[in-house]
Amino acid sequence: DYCMNKIKMMQFNTVAPVLVFDGCSHPMKKSESIERSRRRADNLEKAMSLNKSGKIEESNVYFQRAASVTHDMAHELFKVARADGIEVVIAPYEADAQLAYMAREGCIDLVVTEDSDLLAFGAPVVMYKMDDFGNGKIIRLADVLLSLIHISEPTRLLSISYAVFCLKKKKLKQQKTKEDIYKIII
Repeated sequence: DYCMNKIKMMQFNTVAPVLVFDGCSHPMKKSESIERSRRRADNLEKAMSLNKSGKIEESNVYFQRAASVTHDMAHELFKVARADGIEVVIAPYEADAQLAYMAREGCIDLVVTEDSDLLAFGAPVVMYKMDDFGNGKIIRLADVLLSLIHISEPTRLLSISYAVFCLKKKKLKQQKTKEDIYKIII
């Protein structure tokens, strides 16, 4: 119901949603998948213990961390969405990379997600934390890149300063536009 309620809200506001599902598990992420499963199991164990102790609110935090979307759940949403005429895409591997590709190619105008990977994958415009009314935080990749380029003092976040250093060190053989530079960075 959660996903379909969000979709219905978008449709009510004349947005044509496209659902993108994960495809196959990527072989290179096998150890990460195992680690995530282990963390979910640990969170479930902690949630059960807290719940048993009567610490209901605290246990709910761990129950949420323990939750995972099963293939059956995703398949059910897929069927319901298709039956409602919603465009559905199954990515070759991760939905994040597929969404970023679709956004860069102009197939979609905006990616709505809770996952911060989308900017790293090069999605031009991402909305985070969309509420039940369609409000959220919109971040444009171009704005992020411009702000990174303007950070020069090393007293800022070290990882950002390092990224800026790498960006500034790149020598371009010919004069490039800002759009060309963004494509190189991505």
